[in-house]
Amino acid sequence: MLRALPGRANLLRVRAQCLAVETLVRLEVPKRTHLIRMILEDGKVVEDGLLMPSLQPHFLSDDQEGFALAERIVSGGASEYLPTVYVSAIDDDRWALDVRAIRALARDLAGVAHVVCEPSREFSFRLRDQVDGENVYNGTLGIAVPGGGFAHRAYLGRAIPDAKALVARVKSAAVDIRSQMPKVGGWDWLDFQDAILRHQREIDKNRLSAEENEKLWNDELALKDARIQELEAELHDARNTPLQAPASAAGNGMLLSMLKPEVYSGEFSDRVRAALEFCLERGADSGWDKRSLAVFEEIVGALTPSPALNELREDLRRATRDPARLNAELRKLLARHGFEFKSDNKHSRMEPRPEYVGLESVTLMKTPGDHRGLMNLCSQIEANLGLTRLKKMG
Repeated sequence: MLRALPGRANLLRVRAQCLAVETLVRLEVPKRTHLIRMILEDGKVVEDGLLMPSLQPHFLSDDQEGFALAERIVSGGASEYLPTVYVSAIDDDRWALDVRAIRALARDLAGVAHVVCEPSREFSFRLRDQVDGENVYNGTLGIAVPGGGFAHRAYLGRAIPDAKALVARVKSAAVDIRSQMPKVGGWDWLDFQDAILRHQREIDKNRLSAEENEKLWNDELALKDARIQELEAELHDARNTPLQAPASAAGNGMLLSMLKPEVYSGEFSDRVRAALEFCLERGADSGWDKRSLAVFEEIVGALTPSPALNELREDLRRATRDPARLNAELRKLLARHGFEFKSDNKHSRMEPRPEYVGLESVTLMKTPGDHRGLMNLCSQIEANLGLTRLKKMG
């Protein structure tokens, strides 16, 4: 957003497009125009909701103000026009990308998306409790859209093996998401030129000659022809581009859209992957044909383990570490993963909600046990949740 007049802000939309002049020409992806960088460097911008468009990333403060902003990002209420790339922490001031890569990402996405970094892993835990697990964490980068929350998540794993690939994935997704957002207000360049010409013609119509007025008319018609060609290109692109649903929270979007709810984000994808790996290990002895095994192997390669699995395991260990807080921590943790609290005179237990099929009740310990007893309880809950056979994310 540009600061145009005192007390008034105008929107400027800039789009780069490569057009072919010959058939069968490979079109390059257009680079971002330097106009955006110049505007941002000059500081001629106003706030986009709670965030300021910038060439630099926003580092959240570890206080109530930073926490409130993170909540708004998760809910999609932090910005009005641009998506937000949210970089979750893996430790205090540590992320999946180093600071140099984060700053480069913010520069590359300046004017396209905000880049926001949370301060610590503990901040993630507090935020997750507040937003019912809808945030990203443990190094995952999420892209939140205005009014819609997270539409895309990306994290290091088999599909994205290193930081360079992670940056490329996030940049591509952010540009795609921004290009698919509705055009609310703002000026296209052709609209801007058209408005200037019409304004100039109104000013000069009484003092210009007929030839000069005709030239203004011809210039305006030429702009309208260019605008028609632009709209025809947009219509052609829309007709030839398959509709894409927003990326799911983790794991495979197709599986998550078919099977809900999950105990954790990406659960069904992880279970399918584990089952297919089991088939591959024993497939030849079980009579599976080579074609099926080859298909299974392709699917296993395409399904990346969800980081939420390891996160849940770590949460369980943390919840069963302190005997004095055992009941309270387990109640809070299991309530986020499909259970509800039930109590009678003799026992306190967490029972699975009806829609979470296959889970069993967890009896909470009223009298804290020793360290071995706490470890056994953690293992029992992992087995109840069906985590034992699932492999950790590689």
